[in-house]
Order: sequence, then structure tokens, then C-alpha cells
Amino acid sequence: MSDADKLAADRLDAANLMVIRVMLGLGLFFVVIDYLYRANKYDKAYFPLPLPSSWIDTMTPRDPVAIRPASPRRTLLEEMRMFTRRGESYVFMTDDTQAAAQATTTAYRLPLKLWPVEVLAVADDEAMDDDFVFETLWYCRNSFVVDSPNRAEQMLARFVELLAERRATHARTRQTVHIVWDIATPVPQAILQRFANLGRATGFAFFICR
Repeated sequence: MSDADKLAADRLDAANLMVIRVMLGLGLFFVVIDYLYRANKYDKAYFPLPLPSSWIDTMTPRDPVAIRPASPRRTLLEEMRMFTRRGESYVFMTDDTQAAAQATTTAYRLPLKLWPVEVLAVADDEAMDDDFVFETLWYCRNSFVVDSPNRAEQMLARFVELLAERRATHARTRQTVHIVWDIATPVPQAILQRFANLGRATGFAFFICR
């Protein structure tokens, strides 16, 4: 092979390698964009990862009030595990004592039971008041279960007050906090509307199950 032919072959090989790298980079880019685009879509999301909520919300803004479909993709317990695997926290408000007992457990942010997060039952004592639950959720330290409708309504009213204070200071959570409402008594429309406005600004979301 002449020197000219070898030089041409080397240049062609370098060009092929460059094209392959560009194609792989574009493929990875579109996979990431597609993942972020689907992450907030209930019927399209897959393989949850603990990414900053702001990344996902930038691609597809989250509805601050969502209603669980009549034919859901997952059980309610799996829905909440999905929140945990996304790096998000939640408070599960229910009048089903069995569901509450099942939800009070250890959840994991990563597969293979890595990065455990305790889901705590809210006790009727001063150490676990509504402000404590709110602050813990805000900083995504734990998730909670409330099995008393009266306590749930009280907590929700207090959360609205605290969210109004946070919105006034333009504070926002790093990871979305979910209020999972699984109580037969519907949320008062005025509270729901107020929460929708505050949740959009502060990073809270309401998930109504029935």
C-alpha cells in the first residue's frame, strides 16, 4: 500500500469512528430526553430513578392535583414505592387500617434494596406533630402514614398554612412531596383549589385515590 493510500485509509477510519461516536451520543441524548419526557406521564413512565424533580418538571410540568385512574397500572402500595424510587417523599392518608399497616415499612430508592427510607406511622404525640411531618417531608428524609381521617384533615389544613408561608418566601422543595389521599370523605373543593395553587409553586402534589 502506498503512503497516499494508507493516509486516505486512516482518514476514512477516523471519519467512521467520529460518525459512530456522534450517533451513539445522539442515541443516548434522545433516550435521556424520552425518559425525562415520560417521567411525569402516568401511562408512560418507566424505571423510576432518584433524579432531581426540577429536571423532570422542566420537560413535562407536573399537575399539582392528580386523580388515580379507575384502571391503574399499579397497586396503591406500588404507586408509593414508585414515588420513593423517584427520590420523592409522601404522606399516605387513609381510612383503611390494613393498607396503613402494609404501607408502614422500609422502602428503597434503588434496586437491590439499596438506599433505604423508613415510612413512619404518624403517632398522636407532641414529638410527631404536623410541623414535624411537614419539615421531614420537605427535606425528603422520610415518608409517613396517617390512618385517621380526622388527623388527616387537621394535617392537610396545617400544610396549607405552611405552604402559604413557603410560597411567600419563594421556597421550593428539591424533590416533589406527594399527599396521597385514600379516604372515603372527599377533600373540600376550597382546600383542594388552595392546595393546587400552593403546590404548583412549592413542589407539592396531591394524589387522590378515591
